[in-house]
Amino acid sequence: MKARKPVSVLLALLLALAIVPMTAGAAGEPFCTVGSASYDDLAAAAAEASSSGQPILITKDFDYAGQLELDGITVAVELQNFTLNITQASGTGAAGAGLYVRNGGALAVNGPGTLNFAGTSAGIYVGSAAAGDYGTVSITGAATVNATGSHGVVSNNSQNEVQVTGALGGSAAGDFCVYCLDGKVEVFGSITPPDNGPPVRNGVYADNDAEVHVYGHIVSSVVGVHCPAAAAARVWVLGRFISGDGGFSIKIGNEYPEGVMALSAYPGYEERYRIQKYSGANAVGKDPEFPLGYVFESRVWIKIPVTITPEPITGVTSPKTGAFTSVTRTGAINNGTNYTAEFRGWTPNPDKFNAGTVYTATIQLTANPGYDFNGLTTDAQIEGFTVNGIKPKFVNLDEMTERLTFSVTFPITRGVFGTNPRYTGGWAYLLFFLCFGWIWMWF
Repeated sequence: MKARKPVSVLLALLLALAIVPMTAGAAGEPFCTVGSASYDDLAAAAAEASSSGQPILITKDFDYAGQLELDGITVAVELQNFTLNITQASGTGAAGAGLYVRNGGALAVNGPGTLNFAGTSAGIYVGSAAAGDYGTVSITGAATVNATGSHGVVSNNSQNEVQVTGALGGSAAGDFCVYCLDGKVEVFGSITPPDNGPPVRNGVYADNDAEVHVYGHIVSSVVGVHCPAAAAARVWVLGRFISGDGGFSIKIGNEYPEGVMALSAYPGYEERYRIQKYSGANAVGKDPEFPLGYVFESRVWIKIPVTITPEPITGVTSPKTGAFTSVTRTGAINNGTNYTAEFRGWTPNPDKFNAGTVYTATIQLTANPGYDFNGLTTDAQIEGFTVNGIKPKFVNLDEMTERLTFSVTFPITRGVFGTNPRYTGGWAYLLFFLCFGWIWMWF
């Protein structure tokens, strides 16, 4: 029995190791390099990168606890197809942000890969109103940079320039996904709630001389864009406003103006909801189209996506008895005008097409930026997306109207004696041989 004890102890240790979860982000575990040196601390890596001029290379997927602060230093990060999550779990204001950039600091992120900043107060916090206290965050090379917190992105200085692909916040009153008191913020994507997450209450807050660009839609339950009454902000939205029940697309001060101005200095954009500021009956610059004493201050421009016109889908091979299904679904579908097309599979889905069977293909179209499938929600409205002459059946259009899914049902596959399943299997081939095989054997 004593001889077995070491074995039993070893088995117990192996079992313990098997059930203890492995975590990315263990203390002292290197996850990046600068030159030939490895680092487990972002502050040390950033200091070396700034002094040496070499980038921080991310070498693994990692969860980092703490804040990345760039105080007057410039740092480049190469993601190298990895994901780095930086989370500041405590603090308020700048101290509660996942990324804090100030005093001329700059962060340049190069992809591909993902960099997620999360904080209690903000995902990314840049600068202050003080002269010279500004910062820059830039994206290149298909990098994904997301900011999540009470505010997603906070920009405080007129010299700030901040680029992100995602900004999430605004779940409570007074919180916004983009809180831009001054400077320029660009969001290369839509402002939307996360999957199975809380709704976005407020989208964009733009004050003073702020400039905000959203290259996508704004989905919010209360306010899409809010410009205070005294501001001279500019906001561009390349997409649609989608508000919940009782929500508003634009809020100016305490007003929710309606209307569209067919005036724009930007091709393809409409200047909507020109914001007015009361400044006295004899105010210079008043416009007769608005009540006496109002002048233009903040402005919001919206570029509504162009609805795609249905056209025949090419590149899908119709089912043929005996053919491999993979031949018709791998790289066999062509993109169309202003959208990409993806073959989603066959129903039923065997390795080969059987005789006497009806097959249905599912296809998904994704609109290119600046286009959508708005209003295409019935069979009649999408019938122009024919596949080999067959009209499609509507399946789904996502909330953003950017992804359209439909199905196409092909005629029953044929066998030796047509399409009747009774005569399309092995019995049909046997009957054919008994009737005509003697001719082949004779000759």
